Amino acid sequence: MNLEQAFSLRDREIISLVGAGGKTTLLFALADELSIERKGIIVTTTTKIWEPAPSPSFSLFCSSQFPLVKEWVTGKLGRVPYLVVAREKLNNGKLRGIPPAWIEELESLPGVSFLITEADGAAGRSLKAAPLLGVDPGIEITEEFIARLLVHILRDKPIKARVIPFINKVDLPGCLKKGKSLARYLLSFKPLGIQRVVLGHARPSPPVKEILEKPKA
Repeated sequence: MNLEQAFSLRDREIISLVGAGGKTTLLFALADELSIERKGIIVTTTTKIWEPAPSPSFSLFCSSQFPLVKEWVTGKLGRVPYLVVAREKLNNGKLRGIPPAWIEELESLPGVSFLITEADGAAGRSLKAAPLLGVDPGIEITEEFIARLLVHILRDKPIKARVIPFINKVDLPGCLKKGKSLARYLLSFKPLGIQRVVLGHARPSPPVKEILEKPKA
């Protein structure tokens, strides 16, 4: 099963990746996969990501002026597998993201099929609970803690947004078993209200290892 199937993607969607480390890898893995059979794909961020190495798979454009971004996207759609849009290139090798207000405007342009955005930054960390919840570093990370952390992260999500957690790095020794246990807990945690959890690994291919779903009543 590929990522499009695992996340039950529909035509013309905004896909926002939030959480800890691995988002940028997943971002481009998803764009690479979708662009095989789809056109009109835009990749961007509202935070900061490392500038990807040049590739024939995409074209990159940076501007702080939305009319210029809009003009460039309109002219480039369909000519390359996907487009990468940012506000500027930073001296540290990263791309500065676009304002959140641009997201829906870009997605609404004719010819756009998917807009994939990295919506928050973790600076490569596997978990970033301390800055978010104000807890002390070194505390024990339990399944309940992760579930409550997700509730906190998703508190401002759009009403109609579908949430599908991706548990990363299950290719590491012993991690698939732990990942399944966490997935079952997340599915049972009522405040989250999720129906599906994807287990996989963002870097190796294929990225999807297994899917767990909430039993139908």
